[in-house]
Amino acid sequence: MKKSFLHLFDGIGIELEYALVDKTQLNVNPVVDDLIHSLCGDYRSELTFDEVSISNELAKHIIEFKTTYPIKLNDFVKFSDLFHRNIKHINGQLAAFNTALMSTACHPWMNPVNESSIWPHENQEIYNQYDQIFNCKTHGWMNLQSVHLNLPFYDDREFGKLHAAIRLVLPLIPAIAASSPIFDGKMTGLLDARLQYYMANQKKIPLIAGSVIPEAVFNLQDYKRLILQKIYKAIAPYDEQGLLKYDWLNSRGAILRAERQTIEIRLIDIQECPQVDLAILFFIVAVIKGLVKEVWSDLEEQKSFSEKSLLSILLNTMRDGMSAYIEDEKYLSVFDYTEGPCTVKTLLRHILFSAIGEYDVDSMAHYDIIHSILHQGNLSERILGALNDDYSHDNLRKVYAKLMDCLAKNEAFLL
Repeated sequence: MKKSFLHLFDGIGIELEYALVDKTQLNVNPVVDDLIHSLCGDYRSELTFDEVSISNELAKHIIEFKTTYPIKLNDFVKFSDLFHRNIKHINGQLAAFNTALMSTACHPWMNPVNESSIWPHENQEIYNQYDQIFNCKTHGWMNLQSVHLNLPFYDDREFGKLHAAIRLVLPLIPAIAASSPIFDGKMTGLLDARLQYYMANQKKIPLIAGSVIPEAVFNLQDYKRLILQKIYKAIAPYDEQGLLKYDWLNSRGAILRAERQTIEIRLIDIQECPQVDLAILFFIVAVIKGLVKEVWSDLEEQKSFSEKSLLSILLNTMRDGMSAYIEDEKYLSVFDYTEGPCTVKTLLRHILFSAIGEYDVDSMAHYDIIHSILHQGNLSERILGALNDDYSHDNLRKVYAKLMDCLAKNEAFLL
């Protein structure tokens, strides 16, 4: 039977990753397998509750919450509550292990060499192969928590429109979603340091991540030929059994998931709670939708950008967030911003107030959160503000305990 694929924006898939930490010291605690066993009696890799499922990741201290089926755009508020309900449930189960969920895109003082544990159960051969090739006991593998956003397309024409739009939005994402300023107990100098580690974790085979910004290809045949086939050829000498020869091996910031016929965005740092995650996702989807509908620019203009030009903007937003300065007037014109070079914050405000669509009651709640982020700063900036130049272990633990409380209550972290 032929699969029935969704059209553009008919549904989306969301995945949220969290670290497990002990309640006393907030050190990572690799008990995801024990948690799952306590819930179902075995060590399966996925467990479905209702409209939300949980699953393991490579690191045994990271758990993923995800939509069981594609959801509608007007269900964002509902799923904020659903994710939170399941987070509360899992936190309740974790209490038996003196453990709780920690939000944000990295653990601030984890030592991956000494504290890493790789998932040892179902699909362990895949994880072990990654470890054998890349040595996974590093921040780039063991200390990254992100949000994955899956957007569907029906056919080649819809793929081209969606891929063109997503490529343009990727450089803006760290500005609004960065939540990883601290690694090894120190300020990194980047607001989105997670992405720096993500971009380097497979440098042994550079083709796997490429430039992180996907190549300018706008049909499925070219994508498979110019991206996937090259990746599979590059990995083959290290993976003779073909354990990794799947589209998820591709580590660009947005990747084709051919079986489910979606493009999966991987650049999004996870926030302090689902309410904020869902608001940011709602905004990202709204911007992509505006580009696909050619609200600000036509498709041919959107397709004209190289990986290099978009990567330059991305690197700046990773470092400086909304304060990053965009001088590329061609890029600004794609969003119909014509007042010359500006900060990313200025561009985001322009996008927010321009033709994204009519506000309804639900979307206003999301946009209120985006307004707050534009005013108070992204989560990395708020974390740094709360730390107030004191990076002592006690102060880090104090601030991240407050972030865990925000996750438990589904509340934004405010200064």
